[in-house]
Amino acid sequence: LGEVLERYILTRGWARFIAVSGYTKEKLVRAGVEGRKVEVVPSGVDLPFFRRVKGRKSQEPTICCVSRLVRYKRVEDLLRALVLVREEIPDVKCRIVGTGEEEGNLRRLAHEFGLGGAVEFLGFLPTQEEVVRVMKSSHVFCLPSAVEGLGLTLVEAMACGLPFVASSLPPLREGSGGK
Repeated sequence: LGEVLERYILTRGWARFIAVSGYTKEKLVRAGVEGRKVEVVPSGVDLPFFRRVKGRKSQEPTICCVSRLVRYKRVEDLLRALVLVREEIPDVKCRIVGTGEEEGNLRRLAHEFGLGGAVEFLGFLPTQEEVVRVMKSSHVFCLPSAVEGLGLTLVEAMACGLPFVASSLPPLREGSGGK
């Protein structure tokens, strides 16, 4: 549905487009939008809000993922990696915030991989404050996604002071200051 909507929007002949990253601008240009019509305005976060929200670090090492649970977000890769991490850090925990069509499959994989007690599916959290508390209680943030326009959750993790592991996608490298 998103792809159909994007194609429709591109046919409307808009005077200007706003892209959340240079990568997204390049995609629009490749899709036929004139580069001069595209302005890059990266999404930001409310840093004072992130500073105000308090979160106590978990006792055990904890990895956090905030994502829609859909195939292209590759949360299953995080579960596979968690199996390997547990070989070195047996008490590591993983907290997954989000819902989506892949949730049942991810729960099944966690069980198959023997991660039942190590992975907590928190579902949809109703406020940004609750999400930020989960992030701040964690030790590492993970964004294994195969597709991002900017990777706002990565920016939010940085606002929480969290080190992160993320896919090597152009918009994630751009948004995190990486090369």
